[in-house]
Amino acid sequence: METANNDRILYGMLYDMRAMSGEVFKTEQGLAMLSPQTPLWIWLTQEGTDVDARVFFRAFLRQNNSFLIGLVAKKDIARACTEIYLKEYGGSYNSEEIISYFLPKSELKNLSTTAKGELRLPNAENAAVVFSWIEAFYKETLHANMPQPSTEKKTESSAKTTVSIWWNEKPVAMGMVLDTGSKTSRLNLIYTPPDERGKGYGRALVTALAAKIHENGQVPILYTETRNEGSNKLYKSIGFKEAGRLLEVRFK
Repeated sequence: METANNDRILYGMLYDMRAMSGEVFKTEQGLAMLSPQTPLWIWLTQEGTDVDARVFFRAFLRQNNSFLIGLVAKKDIARACTEIYLKEYGGSYNSEEIISYFLPKSELKNLSTTAKGELRLPNAENAAVVFSWIEAFYKETLHANMPQPSTEKKTESSAKTTVSIWWNEKPVAMGMVLDTGSKTSRLNLIYTPPDERGKGYGRALVTALAAKIHENGQVPILYTETRNEGSNKLYKSIGFKEAGRLLEVRFK
């Protein structure tokens, strides 16, 4: 698992969405997951070509004649699908390269930190703080407003989401683990407020969450944008390895 099956790591978000009963579009060429609040995730079989991508995406558009927030796929696939989408709907787009990371179990020996504190679950007293951090995370990292909870009836899901905080006399950092009961668990919402940065709290939080994931027999994975230099430097220093890169396209 540490060196093989990179697609399983690279497309961890897609596996999460399947576990949460997202809308699936599937053909011989590949699989796409559609969510109202996230870009379309597109996976093609390993031998998939640019032609396969175009055939697959045109079939998707015929069945799902609706506007997309954006799409995420390997670079050549993302570019091919973006070209087709713009011809169909017009407009323009922004794009950002995303790095997919995983932490091999062999790197556990490097999971050390000098930051004081401990991992805790949020409670009623600090719920407002955590909520404000989630809002800040979306604005600062994703350049978007926090999605509102859906009013639609939710389907039963096997995914388990746990938000944790790093506590040092007060909450100083936040992170989330999405456990779908598969071979990986995804770290998300990693956030330290500006006045607490540079003190090692983010590193302490990530290492503690990664250690818990490994204790459950899973591999920690996460995503970050290439332009987020601070996060990339942090994850690499902890021992996270790059599994591959994707291109995220956001349509205007």
